[in-house]
Amino acid sequence: MADSRKRILAVDDDAPALGALRANLSQRGYDVQTAGNGEDAIELIDRESYDLFILDVNMPGINGLEVCKHIRQNPKTQNTPVIFLT
Repeated sequence: MADSRKRILAVDDDAPALGALRANLSQRGYDVQTAGNGEDAIELIDRESYDLFILDVNMPGINGLEVCKHIRQNPKTQNTPVIFLT
């Protein structure tokens, strides 16, 4: 039987904050994957499917706004909701 939980990708370069977010959402029944930077997030976005993206705005390298731009330009993810954290 397939897992019917909603899948979330949470992206933040602050490891403790990311861990707390993952624990909180997992306890509520969500399947949460995490990425510690924008580059890793884009790799996951291109090969996995998600129901929601939670992005830190300020990250070194590829920031959350650039990740969101990538999400919106991809036909597979362009309508997936995005929540920004800062």
